[in-house]
Amino acid sequence: YKAVTDYFVQTVGRKDHKLMELTRLQNAGVYKRYLGKLRNDSSNETVMFHGCRSQGNEGSIRSNGFQIALCCSGGQNYGTWFAYNASYSDSGYAFDDHEGVRHLFICVVCYTEVVQDNSIMRVVGQDCAYPMWLLKYERPRPVLPPRSLPVFPLSVIPEIGRAHV
Repeated sequence: YKAVTDYFVQTVGRKDHKLMELTRLQNAGVYKRYLGKLRNDSSNETVMFHGCRSQGNEGSIRSNGFQIALCCSGGQNYGTWFAYNASYSDSGYAFDDHEGVRHLFICVVCYTEVVQDNSIMRVVGQDCAYPMWLLKYERPRPVLPPRSLPVFPLSVIPEIGRAHV
C-alpha cells in the first residue's frame, strides 16, 4: 500500500491530495493474457497510470482489461495510453464520481508491442497492460474569492429610489 501510494504522491507533484482508497484488482483471465505478453521477463514491465473519463469505462476495464478495439485516441485499434507520472492522468484523464472522488488506475505495463513511447506516455497493444490497482482520492478544492452582491444604482430600481429618498 505504502509503496503504491507514495509513488502516486511523488509523481502527481502535489502533497495535498487526500488518498481515500487503494484497491488491489484481481481478474485472473485478464492477468493471464497480460502474463503471456511478458515473455518470462519481469524486468520487461513498469508501473504507469491510466485515467478513465467515466464510470462505465472503468467498469469495462475492471471486467475485461484494456480493449484497444474500444480506444478512440490515436485511431481505432491504435493502443492504450499510459502516463509515466500521475500528474498527466490527473490533469484531465481521470473522472470524479458523484461524491467528488477521483479514480485512477495504477497499472503494470510491459515493453511488448509498444506503439508510442516518450518521456510522458507509452501506448501499447492488446493485453500489454494490467490494471493492478484502483486509487480513489480527492483533490483540494480551489479557494474561491467571496462573492459580492451586485450593486445597483437607485435609478435602476425607481420604486426603491423614491420610497427611501
